[in-house]
Formats: sequence, structure tokens, C-alpha cells
Amino acid sequence: MITIYSTGCPKCKMAEQLLRNKAIKYKLNTKIDEIMSIANKYSINSVPFAEINGEIVDSNSLFEWINNN
Repeated sequence: MITIYSTGCPKCKMAEQLLRNKAIKYKLNTKIDEIMSIANKYSINSVPFAEINGEIVDSNSLFEWINNN
């Protein structure tokens, strides 16, 4: 399962659309306090980021993962 951490920005919406286009199931988390907490813990500076199979990945890794699946 993949969880997308999103603020609803254009880049976040693009990631969601790509996932839908590929019929990849995902959970969306838009809770700003949780987004900030995880981003700070993992030194992530932008959204969207994701948790994929228990691993937190930044935007670049997220888009790479989507393209490869």
C-alpha cells in the first residue's frame, strides 16, 4: 500500500492522477500536522512525498516509483 502526503498543490494532484491512471491504489493523507512531522523527521522539503512499503520517499523517488510501476 502507498500513502501519499499531499497539500493539494499542482504537483500533488499530478502524482494522484498518475496513480489513478495506472490503477495503483493509494491512501491520501492531507493532515498538515502529520505531513510536517514526517517531513521534519526525514528532512523532506516538499510535497508530495509518500510511504511505500514502509519506506518514506521524497517527490523525485515517488514519481520514479510511479513511472516504474
